[in-house]
Amino acid sequence: MDNYLSVLEDSLKKKLQILDELTDYTMQQQELLKVEELDYEAFDRLVDQKEPLIQKIMELDQGFETVYDRIKEQLLGNKEQYAAQIRALQSLIGELTDKSVKLQTMEQRNKSAVEQQFRKSREKIRQGRQNKQAALNYYKNMNNANYVPPQFLDDKK
Repeated sequence: MDNYLSVLEDSLKKKLQILDELTDYTMQQQELLKVEELDYEAFDRLVDQKEPLIQKIMELDQGFETVYDRIKEQLLGNKEQYAAQIRALQSLIGELTDKSVKLQTMEQRNKSAVEQQFRKSREKIRQGRQNKQAALNYYKNMNNANYVPPQFLDDKK
């Protein structure tokens, strides 16, 4: 039983470590988003670096649930015997929850900032198209300004 509890504790500690790494990457993304011109390649690299960490968290969660389901009845039946380990697990879970909420908040801010960057990019593209069309219309008008269409003159009297 002690082995199972130490496995649960190790799983939670690994998850905390991964959440710290994810927070670092998210902060780097936040810094990129503060710049007027977003470096999309650098942003994508950070997203790619976060993917395996998220996958690892999901694996750890699944493993934690599997082990916990295996020992749940025995653990609940002997709460007094394992009180110290249970408190340690609860403390780690509380810490995980706090970090997860902080990370989710940062991710939401980043999402809003990315959407704002996309809106700016779309506006620049739209503005470029309008400028191109205006220049084309000006060119056409200037070419037609000195043009006199052929006229038919009747020389018969």
